[in-house]
Amino acid sequence: MPSIVDHGGANDSGLRINQQVAHILRDVACAVAVENVANHGQESLLIITPGGRHVETPLTPSDVAELIDAYLFPILKREHGDTWQLFAITLLERGITESGLLSEFGAAMWQTLIGYIAEWIEMVGYGDVRH
Repeated sequence: MPSIVDHGGANDSGLRINQQVAHILRDVACAVAVENVANHGQESLLIITPGGRHVETPLTPSDVAELIDAYLFPILKREHGDTWQLFAITLLERGITESGLLSEFGAAMWQTLIGYIAEWIEMVGYGDVRH
C-alpha cells in the first residue's frame, strides 16, 4: 500500500484519519480490480488515449491504490488543504457499495481518473521513440 501522507509528528486523531484513508483506499482499490477482472478477465487495463494510442498496463489492487495516490490525492490536497483526508474518506466511501463492490459513482470516478491519465499519456507522448 502506498504511503499516503507523512506521519511525522501526527497526533492520534491525525493518525486515525490516515488509517481510515488507507483502509477505504484499500477497499476501493480491491473493488476496482475485481470489477476490472470481472469485465475483462485479466489483471490488466488497456488505456486508449484521445489520439488512439493503446497502452496496456497491469492492474492489481496495489496498482489501483498507487494511481489514486499519485493522481487523485494531490488534487484533493491542493483543493481542500488540511481537510483533504476527510474529503478523501467521504469521496472514496461513495465509491463502493455496502457489499464492497464498485458503486456507479466509483465506476464513474475511476473512468474519470483513467481519462485524465489517458490525456497525460497522449500529452507526453508515452511510448514514442523518444521515450
